[in-house]
Amino acid sequence: MVLIHHDLVKHGINPNYTELTILARGAKLTFESKFFYYPVIDLWGAYIKLEFAIFFQVGIIKGLPFKG
Repeated sequence: MVLIHHDLVKHGINPNYTELTILARGAKLTFESKFFYYPVIDLWGAYIKLEFAIFFQVGIIKGLPFKG
């Protein structure tokens, strides 16, 4: 949200916290003929894959064979 806030402020737009939260979920914004696009960033997908890989390597997930 800090990057979105910085981007908007440098263009003369002062968003409040609620507006930043909405934009951080992914949005297209047009303001005084200026176009902004903020895509959804899925950090959980990478986290879940990493967590599964770690659990699989150390054999924590029951029912899965240990491959080390």
